[in-house]
Amino acid sequence: MQATEWLSIVFTRIYARLIDRGGVTNEEFYQAHGEKKRVFWVNGKNWPMAGQYTLFGTILLNETKLDNVSENIVDYVFLHEIGHSKAPTLLGVTSVLLRVPLLLFAVIGIPVLIGQWLIFLFSIPGLNSLMIKSLAYFILVLILVGPLVIIWRLDEGHAEFWVISKVGEDIYRNFHEEIKENRNKGYIMKIFHKVFYPKPNQIIWFKHIMK
Repeated sequence: MQATEWLSIVFTRIYARLIDRGGVTNEEFYQAHGEKKRVFWVNGKNWPMAGQYTLFGTILLNETKLDNVSENIVDYVFLHEIGHSKAPTLLGVTSVLLRVPLLLFAVIGIPVLIGQWLIFLFSIPGLNSLMIKSLAYFILVLILVGPLVIIWRLDEGHAEFWVISKVGEDIYRNFHEEIKENRNKGYIMKIFHKVFYPKPNQIIWFKHIMK
């Protein structure tokens, strides 16, 4: 085993403990649709993700989310995470370097802006002042969220496009039909997915125009 591979495994195990104190529960080489790669299973009960392609070039799969689903859904999650590793270098580097900082800026900055806007609102400003200030705060929120949404959707969209290019349109549709039937997300996660993830029909449309 090469030193870089060993380090990636070590850091993945450490990262898994941040997700769940039990850490990695199982390691195996998973195979689906001609792709084979080592995966690390974690019992992330409070982790909302079904899987993740980590900064260390490894794949985490969440037992809690994937325990009672069919093999097709596990295959899809596995392939989607591999798809992240197929991203162009510029997109991959940009996603790694900017996604987390932009997310932190948004998580911290948006509540601050909303709080400042509410304080301004309670000062009972004039109509013109209210409209100008509200527009300014709205633009600031877009500046915080816009780049994050663009980078996130490009990265997730590329992973999805790689999956459909790998398995074909029919299997890709079946994946998502089955996911839709098994989906049990909270309201916040539904909003999150609508904002940050392209819809399957958008991926299929994009595949058609790329022919």
